[in-house]
Parts: sequence; C-alpha cells; structure tokens
Amino acid sequence: MAKIWAGGYAAGVGAETADNCSIGTSSTSWEDAANNVIKEASKHLRELRVAEVVKKDLVVRNGKVEAYRTRLKLSFKYEAHA
Repeated sequence: MAKIWAGGYAAGVGAETADNCSIGTSSTSWEDAANNVIKEASKHLRELRVAEVVKKDLVVRNGKVEAYRTRLKLSFKYEAHA
C-alpha cells in the first residue's frame, strides 16, 4: 500500500505558482513511490507543472528493504481567492 505525505505550500498573494514537498512510498521502487505522489496530488491540485526529486531513501527492517520513499517538490498553479 502506498502512503503519501503532503506538506504545506508557500506562495505570496497573487502568486501564479506554489511549491509543495510531498513524500510517496512504495514496496517496489523509488519510481513507483514518485508516481504515487503524482497520482494523489493530481486528485487535489490543478495544473501540476513540474515535479523535482528532492530526496530518496529506504526504510530497512530486519535487514530487508521494507519501503522505498521519494520526496518530490511539486510546482502547480495557485489562484488566491479574495
């Protein structure tokens, strides 16, 4: 099962884009973990523009890889409501 963690975003009033760091996990690969972030973020954010891999790591338990984790910085269109 994939898990997604989404942090807050930072954008000034009237800014056109915002950045958000999110972490995806997968039991199979870093690529699947990144894809899980994009799939979930696409459900909640409009116009995703760029995804940058910020960090990759592993969860290791009892000498075996339990999870691949990929942290992505997402760029998306942001519209401030007055």
